[in-house]
Amino acid sequence: MSGKEGTGKGWRVLDSWWGAALFAAVLWLVFGLLSHRGAASAGVSAVVYGGFMAVSAGMGRRRVSRATGVEVDDLPRLSRQARRGELPQDPEQRRQMRRLVRWQLGRMHDMRRAVLAFGLLFLVFAANTVLWFVTGHGVAGLCWLVGGLAMLALIWWNRRRTESRLTRTDRRLSVLDHGQPA
Repeated sequence: MSGKEGTGKGWRVLDSWWGAALFAAVLWLVFGLLSHRGAASAGVSAVVYGGFMAVSAGMGRRRVSRATGVEVDDLPRLSRQARRGELPQDPEQRRQMRRLVRWQLGRMHDMRRAVLAFGLLFLVFAANTVLWFVTGHGVAGLCWLVGGLAMLALIWWNRRRTESRLTRTDRRLSVLDHGQPA
């Protein structure tokens, strides 16, 4: 991206499937090494997790593309512009952005997904906390507890922030395209 308008073709590592996979693998490797696993074990699990995330990200982008009619390669750019409130000048791109924003808002308003995701994350963090405390590793258990609570709070805050930004962008697109809010 070049500048604030978001129209450039700048190099965005996480927009590609390999960038997302590399990020996930490095994050998993660091987490594995901090959890006192062996370097080989942490490395193998990082490669497996990175591969899983690459496939998952690719499938998710294709599903969004089919649902919204936006090209797979344009999804990261349009999504980022929508979150930042950067509206395209081209009417066709605005229509694509509007379909994408409405689809994302629809997914965010489906609370079943959020409850399931938060419930599973809480279960993972709680189980690991208990496991570490039971095995006599109180510091690791405390780290899981604090890290888990911090992660859940950060996810919840980011979800609310993204929902607010997308709603604002949807309103602005409605006014720009039709002269009236949706």
